[in-house]
Amino acid sequence: MEKLFSKDMIRRTIYFFLLSIAMIIATFLCVALISPDFDSLFNTLESSSTDRDSNSWERFMAYVVNNSVYVPMQMLIFALIPIPFLYVINIAMTSFSVGLALYLPMAFANEELLFSDILIGIVPHFMFEFLGFCIAAALLYKLNKSIIRSITNLFRNKKKENSSILGNVKNFFIGYFVLVFPVLIFAAVIEAFITPLFL
Repeated sequence: MEKLFSKDMIRRTIYFFLLSIAMIIATFLCVALISPDFDSLFNTLESSSTDRDSNSWERFMAYVVNNSVYVPMQMLIFALIPIPFLYVINIAMTSFSVGLALYLPMAFANEELLFSDILIGIVPHFMFEFLGFCIAAALLYKLNKSIIRSITNLFRNKKKENSSILGNVKNFFIGYFVLVFPVLIFAAVIEAFITPLFL
């Protein structure tokens, strides 16, 4: 079982985080080059956005349920499927969404939607939210790898060394409760209680 604060774990977390930043930048540049019409999309997003009448505690609980519980468990389920890096699909989709959101002020070019508002609305909680997701992905890397290797070893005469699948599941849950969940709770606190003060 891998230690939570091993060099490999830290390196993989940084790798996934930098990959997320690269996807955000790539999405922003691609959308800026294409310059699509966002009027209908913006209206849809505006109508489906979180109800502004809901209080901070309701928003906080919604963020906790979705980001701190639902997303990491979904990543775990994806990691159990013997396909490499399928468990980072949530990180990829969130990165694309952030890259798209950063372009919106350029798309509308009006005083109602400022780039500074987008940065304030996204960056403070985004850094911790993505950090939590990236730690989860780093933990799931070993689990997914051990599942894939267990399958490929069935077809090898000379078996490759493999770590315990159950040990990696246990390691994920330890890492989830010790690192991932607290970081994502902190991100939810920022998103629900602190960010609205500046918008």
